[in-house]
Amino acid sequence: MRLIIMRLNSKRSRYLAKHRTLAWLRRHGMPIVVMLLTIAVILHQGSTRIDLWLLDGLSELKASPSSDDIVIVAIDERSLSQLGSWPWPRELHAHLLDRLHGARAVALDLIIADPSPQPESDLELARAMRRHGHVYLPIVVENAEGKPKEVAPLPALVAAAKGLGTLDFERDSDGLIRRFYLHSGLGAPVWPAFATSVLGTTRKAVPPGSMATLDGWARSGERQIPYFSGKVGYPTLSYVDVLGSTGNIDAIQGKIVYVGVTVRGMGDVYRTPVSDMPGVVINAAATQGAMEGSLIKTLDADWLTWLLLCPALLWLLVHPFIRPTSVLAVGCGAALALLLCSVTAYFAFRFWLPLASLALILLVSVLVESIIDQQRFKKLALTDALTGVGNRLCFNESFRSAINMPNGRQRPIGLMILDIDNFKLYNDHFGHAAGDDVLRRVGSVLLAACPRKGLAARIGGEEFAILLPGAGKGEMNAVAESVRANLEALRIPHPANGGGIVTCSVGVVCRAVGAEGNQRELFVEADEALYEAKKNGRNQVRVAGRTIVPVSPAAA
Repeated sequence: MRLIIMRLNSKRSRYLAKHRTLAWLRRHGMPIVVMLLTIAVILHQGSTRIDLWLLDGLSELKASPSSDDIVIVAIDERSLSQLGSWPWPRELHAHLLDRLHGARAVALDLIIADPSPQPESDLELARAMRRHGHVYLPIVVENAEGKPKEVAPLPALVAAAKGLGTLDFERDSDGLIRRFYLHSGLGAPVWPAFATSVLGTTRKAVPPGSMATLDGWARSGERQIPYFSGKVGYPTLSYVDVLGSTGNIDAIQGKIVYVGVTVRGMGDVYRTPVSDMPGVVINAAATQGAMEGSLIKTLDADWLTWLLLCPALLWLLVHPFIRPTSVLAVGCGAALALLLCSVTAYFAFRFWLPLASLALILLVSVLVESIIDQQRFKKLALTDALTGVGNRLCFNESFRSAINMPNGRQRPIGLMILDIDNFKLYNDHFGHAAGDDVLRRVGSVLLAACPRKGLAARIGGEEFAILLPGAGKGEMNAVAESVRANLEALRIPHPANGGGIVTCSVGVVCRAVGAEGNQRELFVEADEALYEAKKNGRNQVRVAGRTIVPVSPAAA
């Protein structure tokens, strides 16, 4: 006897442990999902489309008009048609620089890395650069056999230039250009950005030869480009007009002049959040941002990792202390706080914090958790906590819906009521804990035997029922006998019962009802059948006053 009780207690302990584990996962599964999705965002380097959309919206709100202090000399279609196909003789560039002598700085946004067939042309351009005294040239990075390679201007031009800077724009995950780096270079970020070098406020450039042996392209000082509002608005002069007498040279006096290609077919046009822009215009926008102090800073990768992980970890820690009914409100408030942090940092501190994706993850998770909780609360309200089958409220509502057919239509309804034989004696003998275990096992038997369209419910202490709308007599009888036989097959010891094991008696009714069908009448019929089964020896199924299934040998 003691061994039986120990086994029952062991099964009960395992059941409770499994139940507690599942309950914990249901309660705290969503915060874990938040953490996993946050890690996925970090691995994606934080540049999700959601963050980029928020960044573009904030940039548009903060955008300022294009500055009149920057003028663009465009190598446009008309210049190409009049001066001939590219590349042009470098004497033309020398002549252009002489015409731009009044400019504060000239950013010659052209790659001049290969020597001219006429060496005198290169020397003429170098002399023109010295005469002007404020000409800046770009350094570009190219991919050479899978490795980055610096491409610098000709040595004579480097010596004549006021300064050098790198053209190092970064495409985001959607292919748009929003950011650049203040310093970059092979092995170490020693070169200033071309857009900031023209202001003369950056460190002195290092001769390109000293970096040739270093591997790896290094960057520092990531900044968001503050694109101006509206369409391209920088004053623009055609290259050919500046060379001739028709150009308004007075427009460039004391200004920063960018000379670059604006023709789309020459491959120097890029996608930006504003529109497709020539590279020379993107550089001009970056220069304007540096002049006005409106460049938006970003976090380094390591700090960005902690920025995203800390809110997720905090949510994981505080979630267990939040009441289930308050999770939605608290989660929405936390998501809103993350968005406000991003907006405040952008406008007040010129800092970009990519928290929109984390806010959305948190918002979706609490919404899903709230829906799951509502479904779980609804299910708990209609579920017997001990056995997992429906409770009396669930049974009554399902029974009422099944018999109240519209338009007077009729359909068959099957109802069986089950009572555990001599259950009070079992409880008195083994105790209520063992009795609860038997009830759970009976509930499992009912759930296994009940078809998908039916409902298994506990309607009393040791009374259970199965309701099968639309079931015929054959199907109803088969379900009832399956429940009786399967419980008997468990062979749960019950010395006070006939046969020495736990058994049940079942009463069944199956008939058609319509809108006028009486719930109480059907229940009374099934209950009377159950009474007949118990009076005639138990462990049997009786339908509407006659025994359908022979008495089991275990009841003899």
